[in-house]
Amino acid sequence: MTPEQQIAADTARSAAIIARNDAVRLKEAAHALKGSVGNFDPGAAFEAVRSLEFIGRENRLVEAPAALAAAKAEIARVMRGLRRLKKAMNSQVG
Repeated sequence: MTPEQQIAADTARSAAIIARNDAVRLKEAAHALKGSVGNFDPGAAFEAVRSLEFIGRENRLVEAPAALAAAKAEIARVMRGLRRLKKAMNSQVG
């Protein structure tokens, strides 16, 4: 699984867990997602996912959908940057 695929899978897993109102699993899933995202962005995306992890840890699930939406927006920004970087690198190779 590529890092991008792992991030997508971890994000989808977090969304499914939120739908089931499972704070313990949300903390675990967000922790995994935080590790994946942190490899590419120690800034806003990492912090957004870290907030989601704390929401799970503190059992504040009412806040989880908004936190997940914020994390998804930041992750999308990071993924766009990675795609641009890959494209630039590939154009220099050929």
